[in-house]
Amino acid sequence: MNPKPSVVIVCYPKVGSQFLKEMLSQRIRPANALGKVTTSHAFNIDGLKSTCEVVGTAPDVKFVYLYANPMNAVLALLTTFMPIRLRAYQPNLVRPTVEFPVAFSYQNFFACGGPAWTGATTLFENERYVNQVLSSTDREDIEKHFVSYMINGDVLGYKNHFDIWTKTYPHKTSHSFCMIKYEELEDLNVLDQLRAFLGPSCPSLHYISEEFIPRRTNYVGSAHAPALTKAYGELAAEMNSLPAFQVLS
Repeated sequence: MNPKPSVVIVCYPKVGSQFLKEMLSQRIRPANALGKVTTSHAFNIDGLKSTCEVVGTAPDVKFVYLYANPMNAVLALLTTFMPIRLRAYQPNLVRPTVEFPVAFSYQNFFACGGPAWTGATTLFENERYVNQVLSSTDREDIEKHFVSYMINGDVLGYKNHFDIWTKTYPHKTSHSFCMIKYEELEDLNVLDQLRAFLGPSCPSLHYISEEFIPRRTNYVGSAHAPALTKAYGELAAEMNSLPAFQVLS
């Protein structure tokens, strides 16, 4: 059996979790000093535990919520997976955020594969974690108009994802939680705070600053900036008001 993860990096897509995972698992010296490091986009912490073997009896597991400007993250997701479909964007197409129990039932409700949204194919295999399934009509509608819905509104629930991982779970489980801004991973003081959170087995993390990869996507120069700001600007403002690093529990 694989060792249970000792660090779980949680985020919505295109934030930088794969970079941080590599830094904390492969680039750290000695390698694997923190045990197994994994990532997730899930909403449901109990479902997540069932799929990556992070069990409730392992309170030493630490959760790192990694976040970045949601407008940049959304635009990066769409330009990466659906650059051609972006041309068919319709400014007047808006859909309300999918009900929370629905998003809660999928391992990765944000998932995209090739030019399509595939989040609806990621239901938890264990039915106990499935609260409400997206109807076939809603699924087809979101798949068809995914680009427009994502730009014009928070259809998948980025705000809900941020809130449950930073405001609810830290106070409802025995695990340790922190949150950190991706852009601040080159700040040595922030890295020292992350090291202290990860515990005595964690060596210096200053090498992350040296290998830091700046974000390539900037929504500000995009034609979709006004719509993205309207959809995610309030969430981005809340994030901007927070410290670069914060221990939540």
